[in-house]
Amino acid sequence: MISNMRSGQQKDTLPADKVASAMAFIERIKEIPYFMPDGKPTRYWNMVLASTWKGAFEKAIAEKEYWDNPGERADPKYRGPLAPMYKPVDYTHGNPFAHINESAHREEINRIGMLAYAEVEKRIVGLDMGFEPITAISDAYTFTVLNLTAHMDFKGMGSDDRQRHLDHARASMEVWEKGYGRIDRNSVNHFVYCSSGIILRR
Repeated sequence: MISNMRSGQQKDTLPADKVASAMAFIERIKEIPYFMPDGKPTRYWNMVLASTWKGAFEKAIAEKEYWDNPGERADPKYRGPLAPMYKPVDYTHGNPFAHINESAHREEINRIGMLAYAEVEKRIVGLDMGFEPITAISDAYTFTVLNLTAHMDFKGMGSDDRQRHLDHARASMEVWEKGYGRIDRNSVNHFVYCSSGIILRR
């Protein structure tokens, strides 16, 4: 752990229960059924289907990129199925990662987060999906880090703001734990993709 702190930096800690919880989650990654959907998608997802996983992934990317453009999103001619569902994550009161980077224990936090990163990478590297599902890796890292630092007091961020970020991270992991894919990190109503051939056989 880092013992020296920057000027004005609060002395935060990593409680043993938070570390134990993070390690338990990393162990649980070994059991996540990546790309084996349970056939029960959650109703608030923006579900995108195609005949193959790669096709669904590319279709979801296209939808996400369209809705990330404010000009196009405001176009009244567009009547896409995802339009009413799109709601960006609110960073008005700060991004928690900006505060975590100022933590005295940022290197230890990142080290544990990278354990989750590496565990997911091991799980998906041999799947040969025809594309790189990197959000699976980043979601696990984000979930681990936000849970590790949930006890910290971030200046300018209230408990409600912090809880919203944590809830989003939990909901992101739910997508993978149910066997679906997710491509967007900044939408509350997740852009989820799945091979229709698989989901229809269940």
